[in-house]
Amino acid sequence: MQSTNFELDILIHGSKARTYKQDGRVYIEGREGTEFSVLLKNNTPQRVLAVLTVDGLSVIDGKEGSFKSGGYILDPWESTKVPGWRLNNKEVANFEFASPNKSYAAKKGRGGNLGIIGCAFFYEKKDYVQELLDKINELEKRTPKIIEEHHYHYPKDWWWGQGTWYTTTTPGFSTFTLTSGTTLGTSNSVSAFNSCDAPMGNSKASSYQIKSEDVDLLKIEQTSLGTKFGDKAIHKVSEESFNRVSEIPTEVLTVYYDTKDGLKRRGIDTDPTPSFTPSAFPKESKFCEPPMDW
Repeated sequence: MQSTNFELDILIHGSKARTYKQDGRVYIEGREGTEFSVLLKNNTPQRVLAVLTVDGLSVIDGKEGSFKSGGYILDPWESTKVPGWRLNNKEVANFEFASPNKSYAAKKGRGGNLGIIGCAFFYEKKDYVQELLDKINELEKRTPKIIEEHHYHYPKDWWWGQGTWYTTTTPGFSTFTLTSGTTLGTSNSVSAFNSCDAPMGNSKASSYQIKSEDVDLLKIEQTSLGTKFGDKAIHKVSEESFNRVSEIPTEVLTVYYDTKDGLKRRGIDTDPTPSFTPSAFPKESKFCEPPMDW
């Protein structure tokens, strides 16, 4: 999904998922058991903070997403791939499509926002003196950087009870920077926070929980898919600070997802009949060839 300034795309097997438009929304098809990642791109000359949520949960700390949640900082014209729920500053749990009752949100009792991926973008409040010093510092220290990514496979019940706590000493906005130069940030008022807690409870639960005080049960759209904790993967970050220009994002992009059958129930045809478009010049010819009965 692309706007003038930013892009949000879902990658499945490394390729951008096909999108479908319906009632002003953008949908993609997901398949249970398939891992995916989220590609974020900044098409502006300014540094921005990208606050990403999946199923209504922050991908940084696993709590309900808000405009104050942490996010990834993108330098001007930079893009980054977010592969999963952050466990600490070195690892993530890959995003994986799953049945609603197995989703991370359902395990946390927050299953009222399944089937949606969203990103809010914030511009940075500039400190022009610091900006000049940063540019000088960058020129002096310009060195190649490498992203390490490797998947580790564990038994399906490995995650239970494996939550991690870590803190930061950076004042103001507490942030984390990917080794590629991208950054992860939290709100001004937070100096220490949880990474995404591993989903707790009975993995054999037949239905997901929804807190009635937070969600109008009658208005929840039926979805056949959610996102769970997948395999563990290395995805390194380091700390950096970031100050937002405003508490209100510059732009919010959202992508909805469901199974093939779920999309069809919404009136979306995932197998459209190829259409033929007439061509004014299908084949070059020197002269007109008369028809057989001329």
